[in-house]
Amino acid sequence: MTSSSNFSVASYWAAVFAVSCLKILLLNSYRSTDFEVHRNWLAITHSLPLEKWYYDETSEWTLDYPPFFAYFEWTLSQVAKYFDEGMLEIKNLNYATFETILFQKLSVIVADFLLAYAVLRCCQVSSVLFSVSGKRKSTSDDGIPLETLFVLIFCSGGLFIVDQIHFQYNGFLFGILLLSIAKMLEGKFYQSAFIFASLINFKHIFLYVAPAYGVYLLRKQCFPPNTHIRMGNLITSVISFGVVGATVLAASFGPFYQHIPQILKRLFPFQRGLSHAYWAPNVWAGYNTVDWILNLALKKGKSSVTTGLVGEASLSVLPQVLPLHTFVLTVVCMLPALITIWKRPTELNFVQGVIITGWTSFMFGYHVHEKAILNVLIPFALVSHHQPNLFFITLVSGTVCVFPLLFNPFEIVLKAVIAILHLSLTVRCTPLSKFRIYELLYMSGFVVVYLCENFLPIFLPRFPFLPLILVSDYCLIGIFYGFIKFYWQFCIISYDIPAKTNDNLISPPRKAMQLTPDVTDSSSNKMIKRKKQVNIPEPSTRVLRKRNK
Repeated sequence: MTSSSNFSVASYWAAVFAVSCLKILLLNSYRSTDFEVHRNWLAITHSLPLEKWYYDETSEWTLDYPPFFAYFEWTLSQVAKYFDEGMLEIKNLNYATFETILFQKLSVIVADFLLAYAVLRCCQVSSVLFSVSGKRKSTSDDGIPLETLFVLIFCSGGLFIVDQIHFQYNGFLFGILLLSIAKMLEGKFYQSAFIFASLINFKHIFLYVAPAYGVYLLRKQCFPPNTHIRMGNLITSVISFGVVGATVLAASFGPFYQHIPQILKRLFPFQRGLSHAYWAPNVWAGYNTVDWILNLALKKGKSSVTTGLVGEASLSVLPQVLPLHTFVLTVVCMLPALITIWKRPTELNFVQGVIITGWTSFMFGYHVHEKAILNVLIPFALVSHHQPNLFFITLVSGTVCVFPLLFNPFEIVLKAVIAILHLSLTVRCTPLSKFRIYELLYMSGFVVVYLCENFLPIFLPRFPFLPLILVSDYCLIGIFYGFIKFYWQFCIISYDIPAKTNDNLISPPRKAMQLTPDVTDSSSNKMIKRKKQVNIPEPSTRVLRKRNK
């Protein structure tokens, strides 16, 4: 807890418990096919021997997460059998009794307590993000207020929609990520590396930010700046990190050592196409839109990129984009950020590097889901006080981009209420400054986007994909604007302490200094005297020089 915050740890946990109780009220809300995905994974891990987990195709929703998540599902299944054993039968497709719904929804809510703990740990070490010239502050100094991180992360509107309604387990995974970041900010590099390696073996999407971790760890532990490099220390550090990674991989993939090719095939299914069924708001959404418009103009027939189906989609006019193309583009666009981390390996630059590498992968990656924008928003919350306006614009765009996941009448209203509540709380707990006129106009346009998304299909039934194109492309504007501006400030503007810029880069509030007149006068006189004598040698030094002469 920061010293400037009135939000105590006890109050924080009370608020976490209250929000968790609120989530229970959504038991009977809409749930996507991801609900059946995870129910099927419960059945696979519970009913089949381990060597068959990644081969079963009874359901179309095959197991395609790394082994640690499979172990997590197996652990849940040991509790699920006390609710309803029917959900653990592989052949019970689309099984959704009340007990099944209750268990799976509760499992997400309970797992989110790891996220709550991670938020608290990040708050306790966040003062180093406001360090002076790289000097580490004590945990008693001001950092990010606890209530701010509670609102921005634990109460995230986008995370709430994706996990509690759409249904996924992103919350506890981001908890693991934040714990890794907290350990890194504490200078516990090996612990951070161990936690992050474990996270990748839960969900491989976090490979997006692995380059930032790798460069920062190498620079800080193996090639520390302004320090003479000793070969013995270098070899020890490299071997230690290798042991950490090998240990995690052995625990994860060891039991599947004969089936690793099959697992990799499941983890990286490149046949799913450049974009998801609903386009994530990245550069490929814009690319697909241009192709769709050119296709209409040239009258080449129905475009396959707007079918709304997962799979390979052929562009009608523009050149095809292959996985290799997106990989090369992503790596090239990451390089300036990685070079910046190497040159200035501060704690602040590490967190910003995690944000940028995740953001770059979102913008240029292959078959990116709209939900991956959370990989940007969650760590961005840790440095939201540095660029509050830019964070807010990205938050609005990132929240609205997951709106199409909910389309039933009740959820159409619910998602708007959730977003408005979260954004209102965000306005109250972040130091926003005056927005530029074009930024205000852009954010006002989301009202029109929301109305078009939900009512345009009624008036234009011939174009069912048009509302989704509108949401993707409009959100792309804000997300791409944030990406370029954040990247530019990270790489070009050199600073150790966040200074005020056009986007209101600020340091956290500090306690007012209380000085008595006597202390002030005496201290100022001493400072003046010291300045006058700055180039005058001490008496003992003058005597020694005279003797030497």
